[in-house]
Amino acid sequence: LLQTVYLRNDGDLWNRLKPTTGRLAEVKAAKQPDVAALIDEAYLRTLSRPPNERERKLALDHFAASDDAVAGMRSLMWALLNTQEFITNH
Repeated sequence: LLQTVYLRNDGDLWNRLKPTTGRLAEVKAAKQPDVAALIDEAYLRTLSRPPNERERKLALDHFAASDDAVAGMRSLMWALLNTQEFITNH
């Protein structure tokens, strides 16, 4: 329980997901990133599996509602890092 509360409220985790370095910087530099590929990548990087159809649809809807691909990827990664699946298995 303590790990879950920590991850959901940790400013350091959120700060590590800034688009200044790493993969998010590459997404920011891309002119038209492939959203479907970004979603697959986010799931593989965090949960070590591809998203199922329901997860893919939710993620696509999320990206469509986001300001840009960087914001969509950043919040998707944060959400995946806070899933019970990630916390339990990784």
